[in-house]
Amino acid sequence: IKGWFNDSLPEHKSSIGSIAILRLDGDFYESTKVPMLELYPQVVRGGIVIIDDYGTFAGCKKAIDEIVPDQDIIYAENGVHFFIKK
Repeated sequence: IKGWFNDSLPEHKSSIGSIAILRLDGDFYESTKVPMLELYPQVVRGGIVIIDDYGTFAGCKKAIDEIVPDQDIIYAENGVHFFIKK
């Protein structure tokens, strides 16, 4: 799907369905927050959310921490972190 997250995701998220693994690589605050707000509700309980830039870009970390402040976020490698949806 081509387009900016804030334009394309609201229109197409219903066609995506349930999500078992969500990998985010938006780098910055807005480009991380929008996909989380739009797609995180579709992540199933026990699903994995991988955040490529959580340990690299402050804006990315801020967006995740605002949306899921109670998650145990685990370091993987090279700035990549993940968590399992409760």
